[in-house]
Amino acid sequence: MTKRSIVAVLIVAALLLIPSCDAETFMRKFGTNVLGGVGGAETINQLEEQIDLIIGGEENPEEPSYDKIVDLVVKATRNPDTESKMLESLSKTTTEASETIRTEVDTILAEVNKNMDSDISFDDFTDENIDSLLESIESSEDIPSGLKNTAKTAVNDLKKLVDGINGVEGAYTPTKGDVVIIKSIASVADTILAELNKSEGEDVDVDKVVDAANEALKMFNTVKSSTVFSNLDLNGVIDELMSSLNSPEPDEGETGEGTTEGEETV
Repeated sequence: MTKRSIVAVLIVAALLLIPSCDAETFMRKFGTNVLGGVGGAETINQLEEQIDLIIGGEENPEEPSYDKIVDLVVKATRNPDTESKMLESLSKTTTEASETIRTEVDTILAEVNKNMDSDISFDDFTDENIDSLLESIESSEDIPSGLKNTAKTAVNDLKKLVDGINGVEGAYTPTKGDVVIIKSIASVADTILAELNKSEGEDVDVDKVVDAANEALKMFNTVKSSTVFSNLDLNGVIDELMSSLNSPEPDEGETGEGTTEGEETV
């Protein structure tokens, strides 16, 4: 299979954070620390510093580290009290995050455009296009019926975020948690594109892509309550997709229920 022929599958799978059947690979890192919240305040402060570096952009001499953000989130989840305080911190709204999210999304799309021969940007997320997407979801025969409501929830959440970033009066204000989610998606996209841009003859490491998606899934489930996507159930998406993939297909030669090739229906 050529790199070009698998690009769409990998990008869609990873950006939707669809992990492998064994999602425990990454989740084992998110253990429970029963010894208490030692160093909890320091962990949260360090996490806020990393997010502020992302939002501050070129004004900050220090480069933010997504890997460090992951490690700090993992550390915070080891104690319920620290995790609760972390989510409270990530729920802080910040208008400065709007331009950061717009830039991150455009960076992701620019790289995707190179591989997909497309021309999509943040500015294409207009009310008209989003409404059209909602209609397409409802009428689509390719999307399992059990996923349509979840897909529409995701699109409506996206619309809230876009309106907030565009400064629509009375709209949702992005949070620090939203910045973390976008960085998670960017990390997955970077992993995919790095694999796709390997030299000819080098195999695409699908396991590496799946591991990155697993990591992003756990990150999403951990911080989503502090984001615009708080009501989005990706685990339900995964269950529905796996159910669809495992559904038995009609035997070869069947032309209808209880009818095989050569038989006529009345």
